[in-house]
Amino acid sequence: MVPQLFQLLSDEQLNSSVRQCIASAFGQSVERSMVPQLVQLLSDEQLDVWVRQCIAGALGQLGEPSIASPLLQLLADEQLNSQVRQSIAGALGRLEGPSIAPQLVQLLADEQLNSQVRQNIAYRLGQLGERSIVPRLLQLLSDEQLDMSLRGSIAEALGKLGERSIVPRLLQLLADGDLDWSVRQSIAKALGQLGEPSMVPQLVQLLSDDQLDSRVRQRIAEALGERSIAPQLLQLLSDVQLGWWVRQRLAYALGQLGERSIAPQLLELLSDGQLNWSVRQSIAYALGQLGERSIAPQLLELLSDEQLDSRVRQRIAGALGRIGEPSIVPQLVQLLSDRQLDQSLRLCIAEVLRPLATDEATIQALAALLPTSDIADSMYHLLWTMSRQIGVRIFVADRSNGHSDRMAFSIERI
Repeated sequence: MVPQLFQLLSDEQLNSSVRQCIASAFGQSVERSMVPQLVQLLSDEQLDVWVRQCIAGALGQLGEPSIASPLLQLLADEQLNSQVRQSIAGALGRLEGPSIAPQLVQLLADEQLNSQVRQNIAYRLGQLGERSIVPRLLQLLSDEQLDMSLRGSIAEALGKLGERSIVPRLLQLLADGDLDWSVRQSIAKALGQLGEPSMVPQLVQLLSDDQLDSRVRQRIAEALGERSIAPQLLQLLSDVQLGWWVRQRLAYALGQLGERSIAPQLLELLSDGQLNWSVRQSIAYALGQLGERSIAPQLLELLSDEQLDSRVRQRIAGALGRIGEPSIVPQLVQLLSDRQLDQSLRLCIAEVLRPLATDEATIQALAALLPTSDIADSMYHLLWTMSRQIGVRIFVADRSNGHSDRMAFSIERI
């Protein structure tokens, strides 16, 4: 069967999509003896580009180390279609063993190669996990003659390789004001992946630099993940001189730290009416990530605050859902009955109640809201989910005679 399928690949009368599917299937079923023929098809200019890309993907899926050499030769072929070469680079990244890493690095430095192909090579080098190439990659990262996009891809590859000894050099490059912001963004991302605790003070210092491009500062904020710096990040979070987008990232970073002792300070900032609404949204999200149940009553109070931006209140509702404090269920049901509240906010509250409401009394209270609820569809679905959770069945009898406020309910154990 396989030889016949192989012949179909070159059949120009056959739909290209069908041939692509056939090529992709070879990644699971082809005999090893036919692999050289597949490699040869990659350079067949008469064959559809998409089909050749699928062939390259299939070869990568096979993971046959013996094809590394011919694939490297094809990758270096300037006459070969650039899209096919990108797919070949992807296939090489999936081959087992680090032996091809030095050759890929050599191609990475080849100025004759298409920029997109080189970026793809950089990406695959990060996946290979071969740390012996780190010094050479670091050298290329510092090369001012290289394309900025390529340098960014190299920085991200270095982050994936996990060699922490290069952190000082990366910090130097990050602080270089003459370096393009996009490369510095990628370096900040790499530092975050490396996760070296000793770099935290320098990152915090850079984050405080109002001359630094805001996009770089956002990525630095994301890279910070050391619990010990929580007080410094809190101080920056309240700094009105920082752009709101940077403070957003800081709030997310604080949530990821998992340091519950900062919950009261975050709650205080959340209550600050002078703070940008989007920053307050991020703070609410961070509080939900921390999961500190003791602040649930204060969050509930803020949720009830009519002066608070509805978007912030929705995020507070989400935080309460993540915290999962069952004692606040009665108050949430009461808020759900308030038709003065924004409908979107009440829908958020309904979602919060879904996992929390686990008793018949709550179900009865929610069922009683149905006749006058303008979110009845969501309420029905909520009640159905909750009833299944606690093993009961709800019966609704319409006794309205045209009046929507006359309905009878009964609950039975299943």
